[in-house]
Amino acid sequence: MKRNFVVAAGLMSVIFMIGFVHAPVLPVAAGAALACVWMVWRARRGR
Repeated sequence: MKRNFVVAAGLMSVIFMIGFVHAPVLPVAAGAALACVWMVWRARRGR
């Protein structure tokens, strides 16, 4: 359940950055991918 909130918050920040701030798509997508990898790595390490 908590993971769903994290994913939703990440998606909303990406939509906000691209839609409202007109940030370039490629760096935002790269940052989101790195954050996702980091989150999965921390979750697996904590098991």
